[in-house]
Amino acid sequence: MYLESTSFKGYEKRLLQPIEALFMRRADSVVVVNQSIRDVYRDRYGVEGTVLRNCGPAVPQDTLDSPVDIHQLLDLPRGASIVLYQGGLAQGRGLDVLVAASADFPEGAHTVLVGSGRERESLGRQVEELGLVDRVHFIPAVLPHELAGYTAAAAVGVIPYQPVSTNNFLALPNKVFEYTGAGIPFVASDLPELRRIARDEGCAAVYDPFDPQGLAAAVTKILTPSDREMYRRAAAEFGRCNTWERERLILISEAERIAGTLATATKDA
Repeated sequence: MYLESTSFKGYEKRLLQPIEALFMRRADSVVVVNQSIRDVYRDRYGVEGTVLRNCGPAVPQDTLDSPVDIHQLLDLPRGASIVLYQGGLAQGRGLDVLVAASADFPEGAHTVLVGSGRERESLGRQVEELGLVDRVHFIPAVLPHELAGYTAAAAVGVIPYQPVSTNNFLALPNKVFEYTGAGIPFVASDLPELRRIARDEGCAAVYDPFDPQGLAAAVTKILTPSDREMYRRAAAEFGRCNTWERERLILISEAERIAGTLATATKDA
């Protein structure tokens, strides 16, 4: 929800919302990224949006079979479980909670953050202050086409977004599809869209987005030997079924619908 993000000041939102309303209501089709945001726009503007999620392309099998060797890259023990966050290091994403939670991760689990951003320096200081230099590691942002190779090396992904705005509260981050596309389960903040996938698909666990102990407990649950394979199977299945190659058909269908409507209108005219 663009205008509900933290990017805008109050007066900017008040200025832009009438413009958003005008174009939403005049559009032949409105595409939204998830059910929750579709419902808000329906109530707010009276439009019936088409849900088109930010699914990624299917990850090639050779990437899954031969991921980036993060263990060698960071000099980690071969048996270490990698708890991965990938994306911007920004405020409102709960990364300080992730760092704090790392102290209570299971023995042998290492937190790896792949990305860059304004919070990199403060997160580095937090790692040092908590004495977690040997358990929390940073890798600078990589090119998009390289990312899946890093993702596939992890045991579990993390989506720690905090509800600091309506946009964050209703988010369905790309990370859901990036993690599961690489066949790894994830832990996520207990927010509506993320909770829905965790509940319905069995490939994730949720936690209070402000609670480090809750995050640690969710990671521990997924890494528990008796549950680990179950989560991985569910993640791999969800990843196979939710790719851009399939999701794009929704967009094509909507374009064909509009083209048909316009053709009929032109013929009748």
